[in-house]
Amino acid sequence: MRFAAPSPARAARRPLTLAALLLSALLLGPLARSAPARAERRVVIFHTSDIHGYSKPRAVPWSEAPGRLIGGFEALGAHLDAEEAPYLLLDSGDFFQGAPEGTLSRGRAIVELMNASGYDAVAVGNHEYDFGEDNLKALARLARFPLLAANIQRAADGAPAEYARPWALFERGGVRVGVVGLATRFTSTATLPAHVAHLRFVDEVAAARPHVAALRAAGADVVVALTHCGVGPGVSRRRVDVSTYTPSEEDLHYPGDIEVARAAGVDLVLGGHAHAAFSALWAPPGGALIAQSGEQLEHVSRVVVRVPDGGGAPQVEGRLVPLWADALPAPRGERAPGAGESLRARLRSEVARLSSQVDAQMSAVVGEAAEPLPRFVDPPHLDGPLPNLFCDAMARVAGADLALHNTFGFRSDLPRGPLTVGHLYQVMPFDNQLAVMSLTGAQLKRLLADNIEGGASRLQVSRHLSLDVALSPTGALAGAALRFEGAPIDEARVFRVAMNSYMAGGGSCCQALAALPSTDTSIPLRVLFMDEVRAQSPLRAPATGRIRRVERLEEPAPAPIR
Repeated sequence: MRFAAPSPARAARRPLTLAALLLSALLLGPLARSAPARAERRVVIFHTSDIHGYSKPRAVPWSEAPGRLIGGFEALGAHLDAEEAPYLLLDSGDFFQGAPEGTLSRGRAIVELMNASGYDAVAVGNHEYDFGEDNLKALARLARFPLLAANIQRAADGAPAEYARPWALFERGGVRVGVVGLATRFTSTATLPAHVAHLRFVDEVAAARPHVAALRAAGADVVVALTHCGVGPGVSRRRVDVSTYTPSEEDLHYPGDIEVARAAGVDLVLGGHAHAAFSALWAPPGGALIAQSGEQLEHVSRVVVRVPDGGGAPQVEGRLVPLWADALPAPRGERAPGAGESLRARLRSEVARLSSQVDAQMSAVVGEAAEPLPRFVDPPHLDGPLPNLFCDAMARVAGADLALHNTFGFRSDLPRGPLTVGHLYQVMPFDNQLAVMSLTGAQLKRLLADNIEGGASRLQVSRHLSLDVALSPTGALAGAALRFEGAPIDEARVFRVAMNSYMAGGGSCCQALAALPSTDTSIPLRVLFMDEVRAQSPLRAPATGRIRRVERLEEPAPAPIR
């Protein structure tokens, strides 16, 4: 793996190899023993996750102050400028696919911003493969930080992927920090499956353990798992007050960050993929501390690690810091003569430069919304106005009986007022196409039932289709009744079903569909979406309630899809 040549300041922050670390211990050991003793050594770790190409501050629907701006690289730079302790800057992956700056540049613009920010290491996320492995290799060459993943292997021979190192070892403030990277084992279906068919994403804990042991043997004071694995469906895309958080049984047994915290032997898990934002560090029973830093660069976790000089376990504490654009900290002390502009100022200029390259295209108005069109109605995350609108359009354009779309394929809401190309890219950043497949009523019922998870639906439906679900107190599915045009669905009838190419190819919500034949219409879904906005403006929100929660159903369990 090659790295772009770092600046002198950056070179001082490069990860140490095991050989270099052992050599330094031999050469500097006597000198270190003669140095005055300190009570403790301290390092700060800043952690972000699931940036998805969002580089600028923006308003968010969950804010209690409408219009207040949050997020972006400039805000991150201000917090780094204000930090007085030595620090590391780490990210848990899915860094570019989403906002136009990331999607249109296929990640290059976001890697340049992460280089300018001084990131030390980044885990490999599933969406890093959305433009194929060759594009990810190009991004790895551009990055001045290592991509980390200990559990990505070539299916043919078990060899590790050459663009992802399993670990990195850093020294800051006299603290040696070992970082092991982990990708989710579900990457094979959480991006376009054809892009990763030649790869294996193996068990996270089994892959991490030997590297954790090697780092401890090399003198790491603290070992961190930097993961893109998820912390469980019960907290997906939620802001969680950890003082009142009790994980569900489903979350406790989810093969992700909780499992890594319990069994990999690390001191700290810095996780992503679930888009969850934990208010502070949280530990499962018998496990290491876990941080979850939200999404789209709205927050950063600040974790303080203290290592006693006399030996003993490291002391770790941390909290989630919102990146409000109107509440940024002042830089620490006075800047040294000749130090140049602040990191905040450099990132402001870099964001402006990169944004200008896409602004003209993204600012073109294609229609308007008469009212806000959100993705979800919260609670209960079953169906939403924007997905309902789009599923109806998919069914109409495909000439299908009905349409399905994965819930989390919609990545942003639409605001009231003029709608630009940029708005539509934020809603639908993925380059999927319209596909058509034939499914029986029984297969549809099984597919929709399988995608009720954590009290939410992972699939959205077009009009004429409705689903009633009964949920257990934990949110698990207890019963399901599917209707087409108001009547119980004919399980033997064959339906023409429109969907996106990700689902038809066996994406994570629809793995059972991978073996079934489908037709790709070659119609890009984003183009279909733009045409719909132009034709139907001003857009109005369709009624929700196509997927409803009921108290009780007496329906037999759906049969598996064949």
